[in-house]
Amino acid sequence: MSSFENLDPFLSIKLNNGEQQFLDISDSGTHGQFHELPYCDNIITNHVQGYTQCGDDTVCILTHSMDSGGGCIFIQTNLPSSRKKTLKFRTENGWNHPGGIQTIGQYLFVPCEKSKKSRVFVYSLAELNQDKLPLVKVLDFKHEAGALGITDFTINNEPYYLLLIGDQNTYHGYIAKVPKDISQLSFGSVGDFYLVVDGEKIQCQGFGLVTDVYNRIYMVALVSFTSFWATTYDDCAHLLMIHVTSGVVGYSNIKMKRHFYSKGGISGVDGTHFRWGAGIRIQPREKTGKLVVLGTSRNIIAGTFLDSNHWI
Repeated sequence: MSSFENLDPFLSIKLNNGEQQFLDISDSGTHGQFHELPYCDNIITNHVQGYTQCGDDTVCILTHSMDSGGGCIFIQTNLPSSRKKTLKFRTENGWNHPGGIQTIGQYLFVPCEKSKKSRVFVYSLAELNQDKLPLVKVLDFKHEAGALGITDFTINNEPYYLLLIGDQNTYHGYIAKVPKDISQLSFGSVGDFYLVVDGEKIQCQGFGLVTDVYNRIYMVALVSFTSFWATTYDDCAHLLMIHVTSGVVGYSNIKMKRHFYSKGGISGVDGTHFRWGAGIRIQPREKTGKLVVLGTSRNIIAGTFLDSNHWI
């Protein structure tokens, strides 16, 4: 697939400086719409759950919950403003609630849940075609998974993956050596942590992991705080420095907290918020990447459009 020709198959795009990139993002979003999306009939219980972009060109990926034994992955290989037909793929039957997602290199990581357990399905985007999204690895975990983030970093000049899986307000960490064949990928646990803001444990609806050129790992945590009467959402992004020390994952402190505001589309709780499709993108540049924050509204409206925002 041409969108991935210039990307390393296994490694992430690094940021020049994680904290400065986070500060440089505009707090006011840019409105867009996805068109030509499949009709999803039950908009009460089902909704968009994850959103990311990747590739040299803009490949947009959405996850969506469904009532019947699984979920969906929607992929458009173009910007939201165009009307190219969307590719639709079902997740494995019985594994529901495909949540917050992230890509690394040419691979897409999608978490799903069943009976207090989870699976992360790894797909090859480089081999994507109109009829198939090749599944190349399945990872099993003994906890739920509402969202995940993945990046790579080095230990003694050897590349490793760090995978964080969000289970309510607990974040489980796993590391693995970056393999030469993705089918050989094998993670080991490095513990877990709670994300505490102002004395309260919080749950990210979506988040992402990034690494800068100094081998510093950051978590971009996207959170919607609901008002008492649930009439509005207060959308915040937190930047945390993540560390893996003596085989244990944790975060040093919350480096920065920022409010983000969406533009256009549906207003109120069903509009564009980090409660729904939320994620990040590392946009390729000449040598390093540019951090972009992403969000969507709750539902595909009558099978015709979905509002989105990006912050860059």
